[in-house]
Amino acid sequence: MRLYLLLTLLLSLFFYEAFGQMKWDTTRLRSFLDHVAAQDGAMGSVAIYHQDKPYYQHAWGFAQMNPRQQNTPNTRFRIGSITKTYTASIIHLLVEEGKLNLQAPLAKWFPSFPHADSIRLEQMLLHRSGLYNFTSSPRYQRASDSSFTKTQLLAWMKSGSPAFTPGTKFGYSNTNYVLLSYIAEAVSHSSFTELLQQKIFQPLQLAQTTFGQGPKTKGPTAQSYVYAGDSWAPDPDTHLSIPGAAGAIVSTAAEVAAFYHALFKGKVVSDKALAQMKPRTYQFGHGLMKIPFYDRVSYGHTGGIDHYRTAASYFPEDDLTVVLFTNGLRLKFNDLMIGVLSTLYDKDYEFPQIAATQRLSAAWLQNLTGVYGSPQFPLDITITSKEGQLQGQATGQARFTLEARDSTHFALPSAGLKMHFQPQKDLLIFTQMGNTFELKRKMDKEK
Repeated sequence: MRLYLLLTLLLSLFFYEAFGQMKWDTTRLRSFLDHVAAQDGAMGSVAIYHQDKPYYQHAWGFAQMNPRQQNTPNTRFRIGSITKTYTASIIHLLVEEGKLNLQAPLAKWFPSFPHADSIRLEQMLLHRSGLYNFTSSPRYQRASDSSFTKTQLLAWMKSGSPAFTPGTKFGYSNTNYVLLSYIAEAVSHSSFTELLQQKIFQPLQLAQTTFGQGPKTKGPTAQSYVYAGDSWAPDPDTHLSIPGAAGAIVSTAAEVAAFYHALFKGKVVSDKALAQMKPRTYQFGHGLMKIPFYDRVSYGHTGGIDHYRTAASYFPEDDLTVVLFTNGLRLKFNDLMIGVLSTLYDKDYEFPQIAATQRLSAAWLQNLTGVYGSPQFPLDITITSKEGQLQGQATGQARFTLEARDSTHFALPSAGLKMHFQPQKDLLIFTQMGNTFELKRKMDKEK
């Protein structure tokens, strides 16, 4: 599970009022989304809520390619780590019922975990437990499409060393939230699915929101896609038994917006609990992160699982919720979110131009394959060729498909990654986020 944790959107927002209430013109927003769709920049869905009511919804691209189904506002997406806001809400509801104490030690339920005596539930909510993040292991990439039992997952979560002494640092770990759901089940004598249904989904009438593999609902569900050459290709989905309470909710953009609005209006947890959930000293709170906008602050979460990318933000000063989902992406997700907000608030914004891809011969692509590495670079990158496409895979990470700009320049726009191959010198120039590395081919190219 690729987790994209922070959206730092440095926008100067323009506001105007009509009849004493905020108004936003969505005409330019629609033009921006149409521009993105026309260039195959992304496929997805947007929902905007204002004052407890839907303000704007739009979906574009395909939910399924075969048979073809368009994304609609009713299309369900895997929301990834946005799930953590729901999980944190369940924990606080159980605290309010007197069934849990945030200062209780992990050892009360799982004594065999390292440092279990000194890890508190609140540290797990804050990602300050030091627990090993099981989804960052190479095993995840090898077995992500397989079903796992609770016993198997517990063994997997205990298989790695702690990242740090509890309470001393921040370290994002999906293990925290999966374990929290197991603890919630133990004290409530209910499955986590039942807890979500009884305490959140049913009271808020979120009929299209489900957890894990079921129960199934009617309506389209989006498939995850990667852009391969000049078209979208399906990407295998992770079995939702793995991310669990850290990332296994499936929902529509509109229902996620409805949930966040309800949460911040006191319809899910108490005002006291919500104040605890909001980030205070740190960027992360209990299932919520702080996203600043110059003189405004929004609260929400982002998510990434397979090739789904998601973000939900609530702006308390404006009583506004913005939710963006994608199931296929060539732009950087952060840039896409900036475009949504910039056009929504009528800021100066230049629509991105997405470079065209080129088709290269299989023989030429084969000339670029091999394993590249450097003492100055933490991972090896294996380059392979498959069905006329060049693919890369860093050690322990998911495979990705590169877009050809010319015969030696390739890119992964959604990650801001560029690769320049110099096959005569057995070199790969790797550039990402302003950092450039020279990687040497370490073995003969594929036979």
